[in-house]
Amino acid sequence: MLDFLLDRLKGIYLEQGVGSEVFEAVAEVRPTRPADFDRRVHAVIEFRALPEAEALVAANKRIRNLLRKAQDVVPERVDEARLTVAAEVVCTVRCRTRSGRSGRCSRPAITPRRCAGSPGCGGRWTASSTT
Repeated sequence: MLDFLLDRLKGIYLEQGVGSEVFEAVAEVRPTRPADFDRRVHAVIEFRALPEAEALVAANKRIRNLLRKAQDVVPERVDEARLTVAAEVVCTVRCRTRSGRSGRCSRPAITPRRCAGSPGCGGRWTASSTT
């Protein structure tokens, strides 16, 4: 039934001048309500009009491809020697300090809400449950 609905919607949107790439981007998440689908189509159209849209789309595509190709298992500990940005170092040290372990965050995970890249990192931290 959803496939039939998507097929009909595709024809309607194409007749209205909506590009097939916009339709396919929305159809990929398979929204089940027509109103939700329509809001998403218009959101994608508005996003594509932004000056930074092209760069963001390219970055997202690159990240998605890297993650798809990644075959390495994520290590339990952060290799601090590989950190190059001051904010990464500060956030890792704070995580280690709060977790009480060397380089491994405990649950609930401690994640930076905002790290401005300054040596103090702003001290803005939030605990988010990963269970």
